[in-house]
Amino acid sequence: MMAFWSAVTLLLAGALLFVLPPLLRRDGPGATTAAGMAGTAAASPALSLALHREHLAELDADLARGQLSAAEHASERADLERRVLEDQPADAGTLATGLAALPRTLAWAPALLLPAAALGVYLLLGQPGSVEPPRPSEGTHALTPEQMQAMVARLADRLKSQPDDAQGWHMLARSYASFGRYPDAAQAYDRAAALQPTNPDLLADYADVLGAVNGRKLDGRALELINAALENNPRHAKALALAGTAAFNRQDFTAALDFWQRLQAALPAGTDMARRAAASMADAQARLSAGAGAPAHAASNTAAAPTSGATLSGQVQVAQALKARVQDGDTLFVFARAAEGPRMPVAIARLSAARTAAGPVAFTLDDSSAMQPDRRLSQQRSVLLAARISRSGNATPQSGDLMGTLGPLAPGAKDLLLLIDGVVP
Repeated sequence: MMAFWSAVTLLLAGALLFVLPPLLRRDGPGATTAAGMAGTAAASPALSLALHREHLAELDADLARGQLSAAEHASERADLERRVLEDQPADAGTLATGLAALPRTLAWAPALLLPAAALGVYLLLGQPGSVEPPRPSEGTHALTPEQMQAMVARLADRLKSQPDDAQGWHMLARSYASFGRYPDAAQAYDRAAALQPTNPDLLADYADVLGAVNGRKLDGRALELINAALENNPRHAKALALAGTAAFNRQDFTAALDFWQRLQAALPAGTDMARRAAASMADAQARLSAGAGAPAHAASNTAAAPTSGATLSGQVQVAQALKARVQDGDTLFVFARAAEGPRMPVAIARLSAARTAAGPVAFTLDDSSAMQPDRRLSQQRSVLLAARISRSGNATPQSGDLMGTLGPLAPGAKDLLLLIDGVVP
């Protein structure tokens, strides 16, 4: 808004520069008038006009040769046009005499009248509110999970009558995945992939969901989708990350390192994904240095066994500003999920949230905390740790829940402090 009115002020000042100088350029009551009348008497109107045209041609020539700047040319031309008007014969002497007779103070009248008239017309016919930034409407609020689920259900119903809407199926699949409904998401992705078989984003998302359905196994159909995504876009970040994970899982650390190196080259430096790629590369390089670079079909069962005894332990603390929002009966969920891959937790603990109002609450996550026996904490290279205080006791996030995150972390980290300092929108 300030920028708009500043621009208006500058434009008005520019307009006044064209109006005021001719009115104020008088040394005495009749000096300018006498000069104008003498010029008019000395030459006929036709001759005067011809002389002015010749002068204008000279100004244009000087501008073309670079002897005058554009600003100087404009000023000289404006002065020339003023003289043309002054030299017109129709009542020129009377007009000049009248202007000379005006008091100098009246020449400043345009300085007040011109801005007032311009602003009055703008306020009457313009739209001053259009330059105001849009204000958030009162009463708007974030959608609740129930509202989101209702919207997903309506989308699913619409796709029954519009089965060729590939973007709709992709949106439905992502929605199902966000709610942890991975089998339903896989079916929706299958419909979308049939309509857009060369869309690398869709293929990579589909492969990721199939990995969640099959216990983090990125083989078979999932691996076919990853390869198809890379055929259509060799620099696709998610497809490269999944390809590296698939190679790592089958103990082909050389291939995994190659995929993750390509991924890091395709990412902006300093991003979270670039840092995770660097950590994965370091892990693969360490395995290669230990002589474990053979593919899975040549590796021993002992080499493929996951590390046992991996734990995450520490304390959960609620930020002082949020402690008043914790009530008796609230539930504290502490969980870990893979830094790359499905959002389904690989370990979770359910505790009473009431104790967090008094101070930090200790927690420990290990393989005994797994939600699925084939997806354990010890199988992960890097995880994100999170805590959420739920009023409803529902594991699905609800608007108003308190939350905090920490990571990425390597399993085995101890003496962690996980701060709950946010609110689910």
